[in-house]
Amino acid sequence: MSQKMILKRVAAAALCLSLCGSGFSRARKNIVAAPALSSFSNSSAQLAPNEASLLAEWWKNFDDPELESLIKRAIESNLDVKVARAKLVESRAALGNTKAANQLPTVNAKGSYARTRTSADNPQVLTLGGSTTTVPVVYGNYQAYFDASYELDIFGGVRNSVKASRADASASAEELRNTLVSTLAEVARDYIQLREYQEQLRIARAQEESQKDTLHITEARNKAGLVSGLDVANARAIVASTQSTIPQLQSKIDQQMHALALLVGKAPSELNAELGSEKRIPTAVSEIPSGLPSELLRRRPDIREAEANVQAAAARVGVQVSKLFPSITLTAQYGGQSGSGLSSLMDAAARFYTIGPNIQWGLLNYPALKTNIRTYKARRDQKVLTYKKTVLTAFQEVENALTAYDNEKKREKILETEVEQYQQASKLALSKYTRGLTNFLDVLDAQRSLFSAQDSLAQSRATVQTDLIAFYKALGGGWEKNDPLALAQAAGPNGQH
Repeated sequence: MSQKMILKRVAAAALCLSLCGSGFSRARKNIVAAPALSSFSNSSAQLAPNEASLLAEWWKNFDDPELESLIKRAIESNLDVKVARAKLVESRAALGNTKAANQLPTVNAKGSYARTRTSADNPQVLTLGGSTTTVPVVYGNYQAYFDASYELDIFGGVRNSVKASRADASASAEELRNTLVSTLAEVARDYIQLREYQEQLRIARAQEESQKDTLHITEARNKAGLVSGLDVANARAIVASTQSTIPQLQSKIDQQMHALALLVGKAPSELNAELGSEKRIPTAVSEIPSGLPSELLRRRPDIREAEANVQAAAARVGVQVSKLFPSITLTAQYGGQSGSGLSSLMDAAARFYTIGPNIQWGLLNYPALKTNIRTYKARRDQKVLTYKKTVLTAFQEVENALTAYDNEKKREKILETEVEQYQQASKLALSKYTRGLTNFLDVLDAQRSLFSAQDSLAQSRATVQTDLIAFYKALGGGWEKNDPLALAQAAGPNGQH
């Protein structure tokens, strides 16, 4: 086969791959389209404008100044957010470097001086500075010139490199937003958990006092000979059992305060005085709005990040395809050269220049280039599948949060009824016991059941709120009015993408 025929086949194959690569953008739009669901299964109405605004700053729905203060400090000082912000600055700088290195000509100013002595063993006649001399001779050579080069982006390699860097910067921006969303949800969850433990501690202490009163009654009845020492022992045992839960709860409270301190960038014990006072579990002012459209998921930063990663991977395929074609670079030099001194460099006779194209085409690298293209296509396909999984996971998280919230609300109402009934049962059992109409085991059982029901109710109330927080997080709420990208503008012009 002739060399001409080989070149024709290589060029035809490269053109085919290039045309295929030019369809990446259209293919990506079709491949990564989100599932077409109009709304979530647990909703039925339309989302009101005020409800949509609530998602942007969902923590205000709890009407808790302490929580709002912690959220504000986390936005400003959380270390994970700061790390993500630094990564964004890095990716934006990389984008600026890619633009400057590939889209603009490279221009260098150069100068040199060399002092040369020729060899006497190989005599020759040299003409330097207009005079003729016979070697050996010692002379100086001065040079000062500019050289420039610029690669013509005929086949899209530079454009796709910039697209890939821009998509990387967009992915870093969405990663920063996603870090903020997760951090704010974690702050709120830990705060609700703290108030839950404090509520459980309050219940335990109240139960302890009630059980001590019962113990005093039992001891008085024992002294009067109305009951045996068994009742006194059982009364003391239930008091000790309740007291044993208090150190555990206090330990959990301390750990939650330490966790919150870390989330706002503080030392572990710095928030103990601020958060140590017991408060009730905050309750959302409004419940989950009904009729939430599935388009709300587009606000999720992780979905937007995954899409940006697809764009970057597709652009990098285009970069590899462009390598199948010749690389054409325009080069030029202009300056002066003189052997008589610096002053003569500006003379017309000392000036020189070169200009012309430089063409490079690695024909023998064609099999390796095709392998590289297949590699980058596989990476692109992985990003597409990751995008699909991210979208489906987002739907799953929202549906799970809605289901958990609805069912826990029902459970909370049932537990409220249970607590009311056990309170009545405990009062009746103690009243009958003091009159000698029932045994102490009925009192013991009623008090244990009441304590357990109150504890479960406190947990359920906290779970309802954490399920609501999980819902807000699943929708990607929390970054719109507190966009961390505003704090990353210090990156300068390179930060613009």
